[in-house]
Amino acid sequence: MLFPAVHQLGFQVGQAVSNFVYNTATKMNMETVATIRSTNGATLLDAFGYAFLTLPGLYKTWWWNLVAKDPLHVAIETIMLMSIVYMMLSRSTEGYKDNSKDKLNKREQEELLGEWKHKMRAPLAPPASKVVQNNNNNNNNNETSRNSTSTTSTSTSSNSYGYGYGYGGIDVNNDDDFQIVVQKQEGKWLTVTVPDHWITNTKHKKTQKKDTKTATATTTTTTTTATTAGNNSKNDNTHKENNSSNSNSNNEHAITKNTTPPRRAETELKVLNFCNFDFLGFQTSDVLRRASTKALNKYGCGSCGPRGFYGTIDVHLQLEKNMARFCNTDQAILYSDGASACSSTVAAFAKRGDLLVVDEGVYEPLSKGVFLSRANVHWFRHNDVQDLERVLKELQATDRKLGRKPTAQRRFIVVEGLYKNLGTIAPLDKIVALKHEYKYRLILDESFSFGTLGKTGRGVLEEHGKRPMYDAEITTIALENSLGSIGGVTVGNEEVVDHQRLSAAGYCFSASAPPFTSSASVESLRLLEERPELVQRLQSNVKYTYKRLLEKVEEHNTKNNDNHNTACYAYNLVVTSDSRSPIVVLQLERESVYESAIMSGIMRECLQRGVGIVASTSAFHDNDVANTNSTTTTMTATVLAPCIRITVSTLHTKEDTDAAIHALIESAALVTSRYPVLRPPE
Repeated sequence: MLFPAVHQLGFQVGQAVSNFVYNTATKMNMETVATIRSTNGATLLDAFGYAFLTLPGLYKTWWWNLVAKDPLHVAIETIMLMSIVYMMLSRSTEGYKDNSKDKLNKREQEELLGEWKHKMRAPLAPPASKVVQNNNNNNNNNETSRNSTSTTSTSTSSNSYGYGYGYGGIDVNNDDDFQIVVQKQEGKWLTVTVPDHWITNTKHKKTQKKDTKTATATTTTTTTTATTAGNNSKNDNTHKENNSSNSNSNNEHAITKNTTPPRRAETELKVLNFCNFDFLGFQTSDVLRRASTKALNKYGCGSCGPRGFYGTIDVHLQLEKNMARFCNTDQAILYSDGASACSSTVAAFAKRGDLLVVDEGVYEPLSKGVFLSRANVHWFRHNDVQDLERVLKELQATDRKLGRKPTAQRRFIVVEGLYKNLGTIAPLDKIVALKHEYKYRLILDESFSFGTLGKTGRGVLEEHGKRPMYDAEITTIALENSLGSIGGVTVGNEEVVDHQRLSAAGYCFSASAPPFTSSASVESLRLLEERPELVQRLQSNVKYTYKRLLEKVEEHNTKNNDNHNTACYAYNLVVTSDSRSPIVVLQLERESVYESAIMSGIMRECLQRGVGIVASTSAFHDNDVANTNSTTTTMTATVLAPCIRITVSTLHTKEDTDAAIHALIESAALVTSRYPVLRPPE
């Protein structure tokens, strides 16, 4: 039998080792190999053990003989061996040494944070500044303070922040909008800091005055102390005037090390949050915080790899399962962020030679996916079903002319359910009818309609009574908005999801979502499923907001028309978003060269009145696509008009909404009164 034989073999090995150790210990007094050979019971193992024990002595004899014969060779080998041992030991203990000297101390940390927080912060992208020319006066100081800007200011006054004015106090440079910093969000409240020169409200200025004096005194004291310590023999006034030319290198080093950067004059404001996309108020909820903390304690922070390479965790699979069930689809696939979910999904299905028919109003992640696909692209006017049908008919006529079958290439219509930049809702019933008639597939982005439209928050498909996977084959959803977490999901049938596992760049090559964000999404989805009244409350707030806003806008426009000559353009406001949309968009009724400045000014005035809204200045939405050397490729660009954007949340009360609308209309009246009314072209 096999097992008894194995047992016997193990017993014999153990007995042999025991005998070897015992015999070796009893024969250590033997001096020669001949003696051990002549001893009764001596074995080969005994001889080997004796040789092993005598090896150090033999090595010592060989070593001294080698030193006597070739000392140079021994010295070189010894140095090399010691170097190798030193490098191995030093490297192995490198991670255990004290690294406290490499860490920044508290003062150095404050200096680095001060440079970012209190000095001027550059925008992430160069803003499009308006150019206003004045033949009599060009403000060179403003050009110098802005460094790389090409704006020519016509102002009669400006300050070190490049805050330019023209036409008697009109702000013509909106670069300072990039100086708003959100410090904290708590429920419906935001804590932000803004440049001090924005503030015209005396209440905020009095609050900030004491802090500014304290910061200035601290900075002055620190600078004086460092200067005196660096050069005690010189007069203080002389040193301050000639510091750069007379101080030696040690003094300069001391000043650089001990002097904190100058604190930027800024004011902290606590405002109502009408500016982000936390529609259901989940972002700062205690339920999500507890779920995230629990996941952090269990999994740690990161996922440590892409989904296909040790990056898949059970909460990822749980979230995918729950999303598929909630959206009534076969499967779902999770991405680490909403933007990559949109762009990767489009690029995964549309390749070179395929056809995309895209709405001009889609936001950047979708347009980026269209660009990455390298497909042939045709654009149709925003939410214009007739223009969409025109494009489809032209493509159908081209197929007949070329003798090409519609199934020869993959064809998709790409739209948003609720458009982020415009606040409009896609006419999905008509788009779906055209999709079926002309044999196209539909890629639908529900990032902003999910959780906001439909009775239970299932989005624009539920709003229009359409079926997932049939009326919309591919649906993308961002988790950053209604669910208040981070990530993105694409839902569909099994083929749609499986295709992305090897074809979607954001899934294959990006690290998967951190487990704690996925846990937060699971908890948010559970709340959305168990409490549909949250969606109904949001929709009720949206209705009330539009009702009150339209009333106040009409009053504002009536006053404007009464105060201006009818032959002039008045700065009337108009609501351009859909009345069901929680993204409320206002624009000027007539185009004006001051549109961007007016919207920026309204946003600033609202901040001073305790309301946070978003001002979108003139933006050039580039919808170009990659050159595929195809005659059917169309390149267009959508110019997004400057606007004011307000987002409605379930956290807002009627009093909050009334206060926000009052601040908005009051700010609009104040800001537009600063600008000249332009006469219409003849």
